[in-house]
Order: sequence, then structure tokens, then C-alpha cells
Amino acid sequence: MAKEGKEAPFPVFGYQEERPSSWKSVENMWISGYFAHGYADDMICVESIDTIHKMIHTG
Repeated sequence: MAKEGKEAPFPVFGYQEERPSSWKSVENMWISGYFAHGYADDMICVESIDTIHKMIHTG
């Protein structure tokens, strides 16, 4: 079970398509969704995009 609050880890997302790789140089990128709770939407800053492993790291 995920921890809540400040101790909760930030999500990491994988992707299969090539399009997100082109976003690597974008500054101040945010993603929105239902991350911690299924009833409350949230916005999380994208920290980095790993184009080799096709992972989006938030933070």
C-alpha cells in the first residue's frame, strides 16, 4: 500500500510511443490525474524524462 502525504513516493510512468521522448527539453511540465486517491485529481511536476528506458519521473 502506498504511503500518503510527504512520505509518499512520486509516481514513475513508462511509455511505449516515441512522442513523449520529444518532450525531454520542455521546461516546467506538469501532469494531472488521479494518483493517490481515486476521487481527487492532482497535478505533479515532471522532474525528468529518461528517453533510453522510456520513463517519466515526477517530483
